[in-house]
Amino acid sequence: MKAEITLTVTMLIISIPAVLNQLIMILVMYAKGFVGYAILVRPILMDFRVNTVSCYFYWTHPYYKKKTTNMHHSINAWSPSN
Repeated sequence: MKAEITLTVTMLIISIPAVLNQLIMILVMYAKGFVGYAILVRPILMDFRVNTVSCYFYWTHPYYKKKTTNMHHSINAWSPSN
């Protein structure tokens, strides 16, 4: 269940900058004076998307959670000299 939620949010994080990227390009078609800004903003949005998704996935996916182990287990071994 937790992994499924993580993957859903990951997909949303991927989608938001991609949609913003497309909206910027549509707006630039109508406002040609902002082409230079779009050229600057698009790569930043794509880099932001990749870094955000990677960090979110690492911090929230159950596979990467630190597992605690109890190191105070006693080990019983059989010895031939017994």
